[in-house]
Amino acid sequence: MEFAKRHFWLGSLVGGESKQTQREALDKVAEFKKCKPSELYKIPKVDFRFIYLFNWFLEIKGQDPLQFSEILAWSKLRGFKIKRRELSALLQLDSAFYNIRNGND
Repeated sequence: MEFAKRHFWLGSLVGGESKQTQREALDKVAEFKKCKPSELYKIPKVDFRFIYLFNWFLEIKGQDPLQFSEILAWSKLRGFKIKRRELSALLQLDSAFYNIRNGND
């Protein structure tokens, strides 16, 4: 989950009137400091056994919080049978995404 939270944070806006993402701001800092931007991103290690859930989430998510009907329609289109623990993980990712997007995390 920490990997996903950091990924979401890097895509969030810096704040104020800025239209710049955290990632873009760090890229500028890295350019100024003459270092690799990835050194500033501080992305935690990901357990690759679960990366498919993160990819599913990125494929499903839209502008609004996930709805069960969206997940069901997506799973039928893709031919996947989602297990309860996978559904729970998708909803946790969605919650983390919107908490960070709304500045609550």
